[in-house]
Amino acid sequence: MLITSRSGNSHRFFISMVTLIMLLMFASKSQAQTNNDGDTDALSGPNWRILDISYATERDRDSDAQADMLNLRASLPVMEYGLAAIELGSGETSNVLSATDKNAYQLSVMAGLRMAASEQADLFILAGATRVEMETNHLNISDDGFISQAGIRGRLGEKLDLSSYLQFSKVGGSSISSWHGDVRYRVFNRVDLYLGAGIYSRAWSGKVGVSLHF
Repeated sequence: MLITSRSGNSHRFFISMVTLIMLLMFASKSQAQTNNDGDTDALSGPNWRILDISYATERDRDSDAQADMLNLRASLPVMEYGLAAIELGSGETSNVLSATDKNAYQLSVMAGLRMAASEQADLFILAGATRVEMETNHLNISDDGFISQAGIRGRLGEKLDLSSYLQFSKVGGSSISSWHGDVRYRVFNRVDLYLGAGIYSRAWSGKVGVSLHF
């Protein structure tokens, strides 16, 4: 929540993670072809071999605090019912009234399970670790924590993909519960228009971008 990055070290880290995500996604495609397409056939549901690239914004309801960031999220089916996901965000947070800007990034790595709820929809649960680093001109702060997600994702016809899930995270002494929804609409072969929304106790978020299928 509210994540950013600008320092040289953070940029190098960001580029490395993007490269790793892309390699994992391309590698997974080859692996799936040798597995008789087992992941998608076993569940007859949405394609989990996907990379979301989006611009994300977050606004606090009680103040002028806001965040604008680039967000990357990749998911990968593991064997028949396993699921892995990695999410990375980078951007800028600001608060006009207090005249404070923060530069930071957040990395979340999760693993879990998926199972068919119907022919077109899967239930899923993920849990893992998250790391947040905040940077100002005078102070660098980093915290490690826990993150979990549980929800449902399904297809409506050939072009529309919907997901809804609850998220809980605990970083340092702060615990955050939120709801998230994603919409993907097929515009080209293996390319979707991606829209996302999140509701927190004191904030809301939105995303717009593309989803790449592998």
